[in-house]
Amino acid sequence: MDLTEFEELIMQALEELPDELRQPLRNLEIEVHDLPSRDDLERARAGDPMELLGLYSGVPLTQVGRDRITGLVPDMIKIYKRPIEAICNTPVEIKQKARKVILHEVGHRFGITDERLRELDMY
Repeated sequence: MDLTEFEELIMQALEELPDELRQPLRNLEIEVHDLPSRDDLERARAGDPMELLGLYSGVPLTQVGRDRITGLVPDMIKIYKRPIEAICNTPVEIKQKARKVILHEVGHRFGITDERLRELDMY
């Protein structure tokens, strides 16, 4: 799958969110990368770049409230294309996994822990 198609999957997943969840995402940047950088791996405490599928960087809304001050550096979600493709066999699986990863990272934006995301089958 080429980068443009992959990015479209990510944007589609975000557009499918209900309005009340999309509104707090307005100060959030989404980037797609082939692989995580060394800094991203360290931040996620991951060793193998093929194991990190996505990464949220920022301050969860539960810590700053919904009315963030505008003009701040936006929070960031990075999605890593090659690791997602490596664990999937078909374009349909890639789409499903990419959607799950973006929703997982959006969950972190809302302050949801990895443990709770596992319980919700969003891991």
